[in-house]
Amino acid sequence: MNLLDLKHPEYEARYEAWLDLSLMYEGGAALKARCERLLKKRPREDEEVYAARMDRFTYQNILGTGLGWYGAAMFDTAPEIFFNGKSGSEAYTKFLTNCDGIGTGYVDFLSASSKCC
Repeated sequence: MNLLDLKHPEYEARYEAWLDLSLMYEGGAALKARCERLLKKRPREDEEVYAARMDRFTYQNILGTGLGWYGAAMFDTAPEIFFNGKSGSEAYTKFLTNCDGIGTGYVDFLSASSKCC
């Protein structure tokens, strides 16, 4: 069971940053509930003042808006996929037309996954 709980060292090293970015992307109630992660207490600041600042905390979710725009723009025109300057071998062509084993094309799969976040 311990082996299943292990985390890759790179994941461990970047976990805090990814959590902060995830909160900024999600925004709203999730960020408000964890605003102490981003809104640090100032040196010698009274607890009441810090609590009032956290209560007034707001965030304009420009990260989510920007990522959503780029996700949509990424598939504005269908990408062309080439292998070494050629259209690809039979195996690659088969993968591009059925990348998930249920008939979803690779470009459609990427397009749908870019809209999930």
